[in-house]
Amino acid sequence: MKAFAGKGALLLAAILGLQQLSSGVPVGTTPDPFEDLLPRGGIPRPVVPDKPVPVPHAGSKPPDPVGGKPAGHPGGAAEVPRLGSGLGIGNAKSMEEYRIKGSERISGYEAAVSANRPDTRVVDDASQVKVEEPGLQESYLNIFKNKAYFEFGDDRGMRGADLRELTAFKAEHLGLDPSSIKQMKQITIKPKIEDSTKGTSNPSQNNPPPTDFISQGGYDREGRYIIAQGGFKANDKTPAGQQRVPVHEIAWQAFASVAKESKGAQASRTKNLKVIFLMDIQNKGFWSIADRNYKEAGIPTNQMAVWERGDAAATTRFERFVGSDNINGKVIALTNHHNAIGNKKLARIITLPKEAPGSQNRFTAALVLE
Repeated sequence: MKAFAGKGALLLAAILGLQQLSSGVPVGTTPDPFEDLLPRGGIPRPVVPDKPVPVPHAGSKPPDPVGGKPAGHPGGAAEVPRLGSGLGIGNAKSMEEYRIKGSERISGYEAAVSANRPDTRVVDDASQVKVEEPGLQESYLNIFKNKAYFEFGDDRGMRGADLRELTAFKAEHLGLDPSSIKQMKQITIKPKIEDSTKGTSNPSQNNPPPTDFISQGGYDREGRYIIAQGGFKANDKTPAGQQRVPVHEIAWQAFASVAKESKGAQASRTKNLKVIFLMDIQNKGFWSIADRNYKEAGIPTNQMAVWERGDAAATTRFERFVGSDNINGKVIALTNHHNAIGNKKLARIITLPKEAPGSQNRFTAALVLE
């Protein structure tokens, strides 16, 4: 949690722009800085399953189950409050499980940087892929030359309506002026379609199926930011082996490919990466972590907040977020490609729940690198 010093004591809560956010101008009363900057088209939002788990009326957050069943499991803890749009996806785990995984991910990243470990290689030939423990491979097959996947690249970018929530973030916390986020290339990776009568085919470029993507994101050609729109590993039916590439690596390769597209661009453009935005978070586990962290820090969930490592309590809250399904894979990718991003520090996480001013009724978060 962002901390401020005063008389030797460390305050454990910091709310971004409280006065400004509390008196924020309603959408529509002031011209939107992103409106009409981009062609129309829009982007699909993460798809909620046809039969999501029913969510009871939000109540108080129960204590972690100890040696029992996770929240959302029949007989386990009650459902978490809906801090994002929709009914929520998946089930929450215990806070300690998230904390442990987050701590491991952070330690793994810092160890890779400290040891100057070579980055994971991207190879064009499947025979060069040595399959090891998931997430720790020395090489992955190039997804753009992988017969298991199909790329749908969209140069139309994103409409202003898809970016408005980003204007609620502050440049001093991002290290990036959100008003500069205007246009990027969207890449959607889908599995190849197998048809017993027609063989392998690709989705139509003009009418791609909206629900079967494995990874989708918007990527800055200058390499400054990633707009993570969704990742669904369950949609990848590729058997484990040389051709299968995890979602976190798919997203990284998409980002790296776009960061090299500009005229005269070099691989070093990936070193410009400052922030990864997580859009429209609907994962119940992430909601549960936010609910617990906000309550522990004494922050209302209708406010934006900054989370950093500090004392034991602040570090625990940061680690929980890193251990979430939404950020865990991002840190794996950063670990595998730490040299490509310039060995930056995992500086802070910023959260904007759906009830916060400027959220556009969606839960958005940002992982900031320095």
